[in-house]
Amino acid sequence: MNNVYFIGGPHKPHKAHLIWIDSIGAKKIDFLSQKPKTKISFLRPLDIIIYQYSLYRKTMKFYEKKSIFILESPFSLPYAFFLKKELDAKIISIIPDHSFYPVNIPFRKYFYKAFNLNDTVDYFITVSEIIKKWMVDYGIDKERIFVVRPTSTLKVNKEEIKDKKIKKSISFIKNFPSSKVAEIVLKIAKELPDFEFNIVGTVSKKIKNPPKNVKCYMNISWEELKKILLSSSIYLHPMFFDPFAVSVLD
Repeated sequence: MNNVYFIGGPHKPHKAHLIWIDSIGAKKIDFLSQKPKTKISFLRPLDIIIYQYSLYRKTMKFYEKKSIFILESPFSLPYAFFLKKELDAKIISIIPDHSFYPVNIPFRKYFYKAFNLNDTVDYFITVSEIIKKWMVDYGIDKERIFVVRPTSTLKVNKEEIKDKKIKKSISFIKNFPSSKVAEIVLKIAKELPDFEFNIVGTVSKKIKNPPKNVKCYMNISWEELKKILLSSSIYLHPMFFDPFAVSVLD
């Protein structure tokens, strides 16, 4: 598809998103991942908007009229807002876990209103019925929201699950921004010295001098991850909110 584009979010695109994007032949754009230059927190949103507007001015000439843009997150809403007006584009937004989390909405609603989220984005994709309900409560038409369940790329057969032995082993998987949550895991590990904890992902970068019962893994293969998960009796998910666990409960 020559006129379908995928715009990455503020962090490295999710593997599942990239697999889907490759399967539909969309062109990947990742320049919006640049971090704001300013270190002053209340000026960062303005810095992001100015940066995205400047990119819009530089790149709009490369797109065809009525192109389709898939946003990895509403982070790139300003860029989509400008494109929508100029190109009569169709905008599809993948909704991350925290985008419509009620606790966050008071801070985000100004951003959404400033760039007319309801009219700028034509369709929304999320992983949970609960997130869809929050979006409807916010005022988005439910007919424009599609719930797509996450699927695993790890192939595990029933025999492997049945033969699994109960061990005092716990796994936790997270990326770099979740360092505060990793600290919770380390506190739990100190309280349970007889248990072995496996912390997997780029969050390991933040962990210095972990307790003896904590092992950290980064840049491992899917097969290595599968072995760690199968060796664990408990998968720990101490996020204040995360859609994957909610989606499984759905």
